[in-house]
Amino acid sequence: MSATITWVAAATPPDADQTVLLHFGDGMVETGFIDESGWRFCSGGAVNLPVLHWADFPFPPEEEA
Repeated sequence: MSATITWVAAATPPDADQTVLLHFGDGMVETGFIDESGWRFCSGGAVNLPVLHWADFPFPPEEEA
């Protein structure tokens, strides 16, 4: 099973408060969102690393019959 993830440059941010995947340098990926004060981790803590890209979550797999 596989899914395609489309990464978007951080210069084009997602909708505010939409939870997304965040890509930092060195291949690090975390979950987070952006609000009026900037990028935040899902825990609410401020992201203190440059966010390079973001992506929507892939759809979960369909249940097998």
